[in-house]
Amino acid sequence: MVFVKVTPKVLVDGKEIGKIKNGESIFFETTPGEHEIQIKALTTVNYKVKLELHEGSIVKVVTDLVGWIVVATDSKS
Repeated sequence: MVFVKVTPKVLVDGKEIGKIKNGESIFFETTPGEHEIQIKALTTVNYKVKLELHEGSIVKVVTDLVGWIVVATDSKS
């Protein structure tokens, strides 16, 4: 049996902005308005959410053994 460890991609509006390993967090900023954030491993979208962001919003993506958390915040805490 072969196990392949996949590092999921983080996409914003269909464009990859980075990869996230288990237990990591990434932060990013984008323009105000509605954006679709996806977490994708191989060809499968594992998680998808739409967020309405305001000026100065920072999006935080966190992963762990059970899944993903995507939140919009005003700081990197």
